Amino acid sequence: MTPPTGECGIMHPVMRALARTTLALVLAAAAVLAGCDTYEVTGPEMHVWQVDSMVKVFQDTRPPRQPEVLVLDAARNEAVSAQFGLRAGERLGRTTCTVGALTTASGATLPAPRARYVAYVPVRKTTDWSALRWAPARYPDPLMDVPPKAVPARTTQPVWLTVRVPADAPPGLYTGEVVFRSGTDAARRPLSVRVWPVTLPARRTLNVTQWPATNNRGHMEKVVDFDWTPTDERFWTLVASYARTMADHRQTAIYTPLDQYIKGKAGADGKLAFDFALFDRWVETFRDAGVVGRIEGSHLAHGPYGSQDHKSYVWRIENGEPVHAKAGSWSPEYKAYLAVFLPALQAHLAEKGWLDDYMQHLLDEPTKKNHRRYAELAAEVRRHAPRIRIIDAVHYRGLTGSVDIWVPQLDLFAKNRRFFRRRQAAGDEVWFYTCLGPRRPYMNRFVDYPLLKVRLLHWLGAKYGATGYLHWGWNQWASDDPFNEIEDHGGYRLPAGDSHIVYPGPGGRAIDSLRHEAMLEGSQDYELLALLAKRDPKRAGKIIRKLILTPTWYSTSVPKFRAARRQLLDALSPRSGPTPPARSRGG
Repeated sequence: MTPPTGECGIMHPVMRALARTTLALVLAAAAVLAGCDTYEVTGPEMHVWQVDSMVKVFQDTRPPRQPEVLVLDAARNEAVSAQFGLRAGERLGRTTCTVGALTTASGATLPAPRARYVAYVPVRKTTDWSALRWAPARYPDPLMDVPPKAVPARTTQPVWLTVRVPADAPPGLYTGEVVFRSGTDAARRPLSVRVWPVTLPARRTLNVTQWPATNNRGHMEKVVDFDWTPTDERFWTLVASYARTMADHRQTAIYTPLDQYIKGKAGADGKLAFDFALFDRWVETFRDAGVVGRIEGSHLAHGPYGSQDHKSYVWRIENGEPVHAKAGSWSPEYKAYLAVFLPALQAHLAEKGWLDDYMQHLLDEPTKKNHRRYAELAAEVRRHAPRIRIIDAVHYRGLTGSVDIWVPQLDLFAKNRRFFRRRQAAGDEVWFYTCLGPRRPYMNRFVDYPLLKVRLLHWLGAKYGATGYLHWGWNQWASDDPFNEIEDHGGYRLPAGDSHIVYPGPGGRAIDSLRHEAMLEGSQDYELLALLAKRDPKRAGKIIRKLILTPTWYSTSVPKFRAARRQLLDALSPRSGPTPPARSRGG
């Protein structure tokens, strides 16, 4: 979705100032109350404590007076996260975290967790009242493989551990030791993972797509040191690393820029034909990495939101050579081009065995103003490639017959549930998407929102039968410094983090974020909920209702979430018995 250049809604300046002041007082009071159960550390010794991974730890977060030893609950074939905070009264040098394999009393083992170090990004404008802190503030988000060079005095440094449980791991309680070292100082803390007799299915029924910016040369050359074109093997090496990261986070569809990867050529008869070599390599790169699911063809028409003045790319043969040019999206020239291109695309997809997986975007976010133009373009696709399914983010219901996969924005999905249930009953798919909206009281994946708002997006999808989630911004940063400019996007500001859920590392490779991990774990939850819904739909619905009543009425209580998730694992376990306790005091 193309981010708009303005915001909807008007608030009187006095009311806006009052709202800001009130929120600041509320957040300050909450901080004071929270501080009653914490203490400030003194001296050079490290203080290390465990924190639930759904809690954002800030640099001024202090240790609790009564730290907890948390037990991670995991299904087999799942990834689960642990988090520790460390703090000292004096400056620490480089502080590292190591952890070995986790074992049971009977000798079964889990691979050693991956340790990463949480970094902070600046939020300059508060999204809304869902924000955890009022801007300006520094929020935790990037997950760095290398620890910071130093930890300042009375500054908390969170450490993130990712535990990947093999599909054949025996159920049981696995324990290990996490060691934090700074110079000659060391602190040791236990880590426990309870593996339930439940296996996350390998097959993924939730469609997830977050669009990469690999087709934008100017964008990518901000963070790589080579000419960003498909003729450079370094391009494909980096794309393959992106694909592996997406597969690790259960992304199942890949947005495929047709104009970049399908080239026109002169056929043997001198007429227009097409070269699909780059297209094939693109698809195979992602599939080889494990992104197995949908192939998402990019938009055929490009233009402003609600406009009827769209442009499209065409290939022409001039003097025996292919020429790439633009034409009006509803012009006779473009319709004549589609009459050649679409049958060739459909035939190639069928030849490769990809036709059933392919989805075609027409134009982004059609509205009441341009829906007739959308229907006109859809008719051309139906005419020349009748086996290709059409998908789009839609802002208007009057497109029945033109869309096969409806992707309304979350608020529109919520407000038009009856309509979308009818579309599902008629055989259409229904997903939903978030972008720079909706905002409070809805869920979204903004940096200043609680992490549970990210994870529960997929519980919401499970509750209402949505079979997919779409977001426009996987790595769509527009700044040379995406770590310090997380809101700027080509001269206008977006909600913090809307443009990217990963960050650029050395050579441009993707660095994960807290939100990326929450998205992964939410998609795992979706599959477990779907598994239970097949066996016992009433029980699955009851568990979801413990957290979500409506799209705008839900809980962001971390203890309540953990209890519901344990009930989910318990319900899926053979000969289900009482849910075991969540945690023990101490440590």
